[in-house]
Amino acid sequence: TVPNLIAFIAQFIAAISPTEPVILVAHDWGGAIAWPLAAFYPHLISKLIILNAAHPSTFTREMINNPIQRQKSAYIHQLISPSAETLLIEDDYRYLTEKIMVSSQEAIFTEQVLARYKKVWGQYGAINGMLQYYRAMPQLAPNDTDDGIEKALADETSIITRQIKKTADIRIPNIRINQPTLVLWGEQDLAFVNETLNDIERYVADCTIKRFANTSHWLQHERPAEVNRAIHAFVNQPSLPMSHLHEHLHD
Repeated sequence: TVPNLIAFIAQFIAAISPTEPVILVAHDWGGAIAWPLAAFYPHLISKLIILNAAHPSTFTREMINNPIQRQKSAYIHQLISPSAETLLIEDDYRYLTEKIMVSSQEAIFTEQVLARYKKVWGQYGAINGMLQYYRAMPQLAPNDTDDGIEKALADETSIITRQIKKTADIRIPNIRINQPTLVLWGEQDLAFVNETLNDIERYVADCTIKRFANTSHWLQHERPAEVNRAIHAFVNQPSLPMSHLHEHLHD
């Protein structure tokens, strides 16, 4: 569960850096853990750096109000279905390679790179472990194109019943971050709308945003030099409490 993972990583940080806080860098599901970790264990983290992981509060807001975000999140319904593990494994991991590992640039996920991923996915329990993140999501909006959603919601034995809620019943979590935070964002993300960045200052008091145009969810693969430079600059700049900085990096 997400609270378990947050507590586990908090213990890990306390063990490896018992005398001073760390700078935490996270992407995607790592970011889903990092955001609440920074909120609930602020003494462990001096700065937070997020790569294409929507803030839980703004993401939930968009899931409620933005039909495009619900459309982008529709794939999650497949990943919490009973047949999800079979779906990901069949045809030599075709779903993962063709729907998830989608880059905005050619020659990023080459056959050689994908072969390394497939080797990892082939480890015993790996696919099931990957899916556990999606199964642990506390709330998910209905798929607007799913005609059978009412039937699914009526089935009290279904995992879908426990996770999928009508938008009126979804609650926006109050996850507030006070550490200096850098958000690096590829604007062609297939999983998140760019509107998740709107009004993020309501929850993240000291936030710097760098946007990467023509860049996907996998921005660290596609723009590694620029991502590293941005991280290096942020790590080495003095902290300015309560500053609101917004920088936009475009091609």
